[in-house]
Amino acid sequence: IFDIPEAHPEPITAVAWSPNGSVIASGSGYTSSAIRLSDAASGRRLSPLEGHTSWICRLAFSNDGLRLYSASADQTIRLWDVEQGKCLATLRGSQDEVYGLVLSPDGTTLASACKDGGISFWDARPRREEQQPRVMALGASAFPAFAPDSRVLALPIGGTVRLFDPAAAKEIEQLPALGTDVRILVYSPDGTLLVSGDTGGKVRVWSCDERRLVRELGDPNGPIYPMGFRADGRQLLSGDRQGRSVLWDTRTWQPVRTSMPKRESRVMAAKVSPDGRLLATGTGTGSVYWLDAETGQLLATRTEAHRHLVSGIAFSHDSTRAASVSEDGTLALWDTSSLQPLIPPFKGHTLGAHGVAFSADGRRVATGGSGREAVKLWDLSTGRELVALPGQGFMFFSVAFSPDGQWVTGCNSEGQLHLWRAPSWAEIEAAEKQEGSPGPER
Repeated sequence: IFDIPEAHPEPITAVAWSPNGSVIASGSGYTSSAIRLSDAASGRRLSPLEGHTSWICRLAFSNDGLRLYSASADQTIRLWDVEQGKCLATLRGSQDEVYGLVLSPDGTTLASACKDGGISFWDARPRREEQQPRVMALGASAFPAFAPDSRVLALPIGGTVRLFDPAAAKEIEQLPALGTDVRILVYSPDGTLLVSGDTGGKVRVWSCDERRLVRELGDPNGPIYPMGFRADGRQLLSGDRQGRSVLWDTRTWQPVRTSMPKRESRVMAAKVSPDGRLLATGTGTGSVYWLDAETGQLLATRTEAHRHLVSGIAFSHDSTRAASVSEDGTLALWDTSSLQPLIPPFKGHTLGAHGVAFSADGRRVATGGSGREAVKLWDLSTGRELVALPGQGFMFFSVAFSPDGQWVTGCNSEGQLHLWRAPSWAEIEAAEKQEGSPGPER
């Protein structure tokens, strides 16, 4: 009837014909991941469907031909509105390339087959569009901080610290006393202190109760940066890029100890455990060092988790687990008693992974990536990806949960802060009743 000699610039890997016979959908790989639509009567090319980031493995139309389902090697399934050429939903959770896809006869369930041998079942009906984050320009890359009650978000905007109400999206106060080139902010566990670190290595301590600058910390041996408080708030750990760490007594603001363990590479990430027992540092060569935070003694060196620069480290709030991410895209979860990986490290991001944080309840981990996978949330009980939150820009090296779990933040290398809010169960149930869809598995 017709011939389309150049339907794709590369070998075709998937094809599907709509039930009413009007449209042919086809996909290919490996540099172009767009799905091509063609008029089945004339062969005329229609608008492509763009969104996947790897080759198309399988295509399937809904029974009425209005929707198209696509499975891809990028580990996702997408649901498309054929007429509008719009992606209605992205189904994430597969841990490998999605090779197989079939729709149930009643059109309500999708079954997918993964390269790793797993078979998954999905609700095939359209969902609401993904919530877009609130984006704020900070002026430069930075590490903001939530107050322990989650009502205040401290942001370094243009180098000056400003306090925001995240719910009302309004500024509360400016704190110029904390400096004019601030990049790092840390709250004490009880919320009484806010500590800032600027690009010159000055650390300043602000009393949230007394509304005044308490102390300015310095070190004659070079710039230092705040890394975190011990859970009881009695000590603050600061460090620098050379691996030197300083432990401060928060009652006298005198250094308790300074250590400088030997390294084979520059320190790129560091964190102290909330119980004050461990200091974990990651280097440019992919090694993770575990040290006694009190004495500075090296406890273990781990080289098996990452092949490239370790860009982020975090501890769970109970100090029993830790997580590290690398620019090779891998995520490693650690047992802080044995200092061994809990599960084999796995690739969490297509490109690099740059930041990591635990939720307060210890059930979730957030990792920072780039672009469509700006921030990913992971279920620690299963090790599975829950959702990928798309954002603007690259290298989301700063990610955080609010203490109450309602907010997730991510800051990219261009200084754009993204703020996502998780709906409450009441909001979810109300939306489901309005849509007439069954509730999610909880």
